Amino acid sequence: MPLIKYNEFSDQEFDKFINLNSRKLISICNRDKAYKQLQYPSINSEYHDYRNFDVSDFKTAIDKFQKKNYFIARMGNIVEKKLYHKNHCYYEFNDDKVKNSKLELMIIKKSEFFVGPESGLDKVAIFFNKPIVYLNVHHLLYRPHFVNRCIFVPSKLFNLKTNKFLTFKELLDEKYLMNKENVAAGFYFKTQDFKENYIKIINNSNEDICSAMDEMEFYLKNNFELNSKDKELQNKFWNLFGKNYPINKTHIISPNFLKQNLDLLN
Repeated sequence: MPLIKYNEFSDQEFDKFINLNSRKLISICNRDKAYKQLQYPSINSEYHDYRNFDVSDFKTAIDKFQKKNYFIARMGNIVEKKLYHKNHCYYEFNDDKVKNSKLELMIIKKSEFFVGPESGLDKVAIFFNKPIVYLNVHHLLYRPHFVNRCIFVPSKLFNLKTNKFLTFKELLDEKYLMNKENVAAGFYFKTQDFKENYIKIINNSNEDICSAMDEMEFYLKNNFELNSKDKELQNKFWNLFGKNYPINKTHIISPNFLKQNLDLLN
């Protein structure tokens, strides 16, 4: 990405692409096959298809936050599928004829917070110290735990042999369901790992995503102060990591996700 002098990009220039009309901006993105297939056509990138999810999973949240006076910008200059929300409060970067990196960076820089997976653009949000809602987190220990003002939502792993979801404790167990390369289920890094061990990935639902965005909006207003019940569940979750694991008050698992999935804490 080229070096950019941000003081050369005025609000007037930005308004030519996105006119917020006093609305607050949220940038979102999903991960799909399109970018890798176009940029690296000779490389088989199916090994990490497990990280992909459909942009339509954002639909509930987009509808709700537009009604709450937000403007939603969907990032990514190469996408597999477009979400045609034809109104003045939604923008797809991939549709813009001028897909320059300056505009891409400025959209994230001007956002109240960023929503998406660990897939490149989150690093831009980190650089600008933007709050992040991380979606479909597969590896509990591999998260960027150093990021402040962060809410993350894990994906769920369903064992087709036992007909049960893997618990957080099992996902943190370095010897649970070892694959051929002696990698445990909570650390699988290839699509084939999940298939060969009969593990089905359940991505975050529309409701999971919308709820986490609601939580980010709320906790940014009250400095991540949790109520007593949510604190209790957070403590129960973080205790699974051990005493020496660094805890960050403003880097939390989605409280609503925990309440909806209490069985994963067992």
